[in-house]
Amino acid sequence: MRGGRASFRAADVLTVEEFVNVFGEEEMLQIAGIGSRDFRELDRPKIEEALAFATAMVVGYVRDRWPAAVNGTPMLKGFAADIARWRLRGRGGQQTAMNETVQKRYDEAIGRLKDIAHGKLTLDIEPEPGAPVPPDAANELRIIGTMPPPRASSILEGF
Repeated sequence: MRGGRASFRAADVLTVEEFVNVFGEEEMLQIAGIGSRDFRELDRPKIEEALAFATAMVVGYVRDRWPAAVNGTPMLKGFAADIARWRLRGRGGQQTAMNETVQKRYDEAIGRLKDIAHGKLTLDIEPEPGAPVPPDAANELRIIGTMPPPRASSILEGF
């Protein structure tokens, strides 16, 4: 731990194998493949760099509220996959309908991560023992007010 926080590896949220399974080997070879057309193989260091970037973003958004979640939940794995795919596709330079889909999924992932960070979206996991329980977003604010007694009856008295 550094500064009271644990350090995390990309595999803590999403492994290369899980990432490839999400989008399929064919797409991964297109965006992160090396070698000639007929003999392409995955560029694991390139994928690991994209996963490390995605993991840092996911962990950065959720760690304070959900420290137990940094080991990955299905939802967070999906967000990390969308962020890593966006990062890998962004290096290709082609503007296609696929890139629009990738951009939309990236934007949605970042939006949901912000919702988690602000307490508007919760994760279906148990908090670590002794960890502070995240507040319910609907109950973060409480407004109390009082009204003075109505004066209409005393004002109209005698008319």
